[in-house]
Formats: sequence, structure tokens, C-alpha cells
Amino acid sequence: MRAADRQDARSALSSVSHAIGAFCLAVALCAFFGTHACNAQRYINVDGSDSVLVRNIQVVQVPSEAPVLLVDYWAIDSLSDTAALRRRAVAIFFKMKSRLQTEHITNFVVRAAMRDARFQVQKEARFNLYGFVFQKRANGEWHFLADSSVIATDPPPSAAHRRSRERS
Repeated sequence: MRAADRQDARSALSSVSHAIGAFCLAVALCAFFGTHACNAQRYINVDGSDSVLVRNIQVVQVPSEAPVLLVDYWAIDSLSDTAALRRRAVAIFFKMKSRLQTEHITNFVVRAAMRDARFQVQKEARFNLYGFVFQKRANGEWHFLADSSVIATDPPPSAAHRRSRERS
């Protein structure tokens, strides 16, 4: 490998490392500021038989970084079934995709929130969160942060559609 090629590879790796570091800062700011709801709570139907109660939808602006669209919703069951949380996050992503395109947002965070049972009585409720970070890459494809697999361009089939296919 030539010295120039090595230098190009180093600079590309450095810029990716800087972008991930800056995005992690944005996610940390989302974690801090995201607890203050900006919107009235509403339901989003994410599947034919599944809807979520949204706590908060807001655009978080980080100085000299791309904006982040943050969606917090109340977890339905628990935060331990990460596969179900991931499927729900992808479904929410597809519901919000037109807004992401319209507002030219390339970073998207979905967080499931569950009230911590140990703090039910206190005025200041505490929450456990489990989240996913989506990022639009330079080639226009959406990925989970630090994941090389592309998120499909079409939404996954609804649960009702999957059940009808399984019966046939």
C-alpha cells in the first residue's frame, strides 16, 4: 500500500471516528434534554395491531452537528425483550421517515421508556430507557449506528399480515 493511500485511509478513519464521537455527544444530550416533553402525548399506530403512546417527539440541535430527531415512547411490556423493542423501533422509524426526509434529518433516536417502580410515589419520576440510534449514511442508506446492515427501504409486514401468511 502506498503512503498516500495509507494517509487517505487514516484521514477517512479519523473523520468517521470524529463523526461517531460527535453523534455520541448528541445522543447524550438527547438523554439529558429528552426527559422534558415538548409535545402532547399521542398514539402512533406502528403496526396493524400495535400502537405506542409517545412521550416526546423533538428535534435536538447540537452546535456544529446535524440535528437529531428524538422519539420517546412508553414501553408496552418491558425493556428486556430487545428484539421486540428493535422491531418496534424500526416500525416507528418507518412512520417518521417522511418527516426525516422533509426536514433533511440524518440522525434519528427512538427510546422506549418505562417508569422505575422504585420511584412510583415521588414527584420526580425516574425512568429506565432503552434506545436505538439510526443514521443516514452518505450513500443515502439508513443504518443502526455502528451496524453495517442496511435498514430495508420498505416497512416490515404488519403482524396481521404475518399471521395470515403463516395460516396459508
